[in-house]
Amino acid sequence: MGGPSKLVGQWKILQHVLTDLVPPIERSYTCGLFRSLLHGSDDDKFLTIMRRYRAICERCLGTLIDVPLEGFNSSIPKIIGNAIMGYMFAHRKRR
Repeated sequence: MGGPSKLVGQWKILQHVLTDLVPPIERSYTCGLFRSLLHGSDDDKFLTIMRRYRAICERCLGTLIDVPLEGFNSSIPKIIGNAIMGYMFAHRKRR
């Protein structure tokens, strides 16, 4: 993993090992959504993103429980990640 920030690469490892606990992250969509909140070290960024994911999960948990865990929706954190990607993709398309 090159570059000054190893956050995304390390996060992907955690997400594959702890699928039901750690949500997916990628530079374009997740970091793009939370960009204005991400400051400091990679540890600070990790904690910020996890807190935002937790807030989303707490707000949507009743709805998320009804989504079948299959295909791209393999876990609740993955469902949230997919929703973020869809939101960011739709938002960028309108610009």
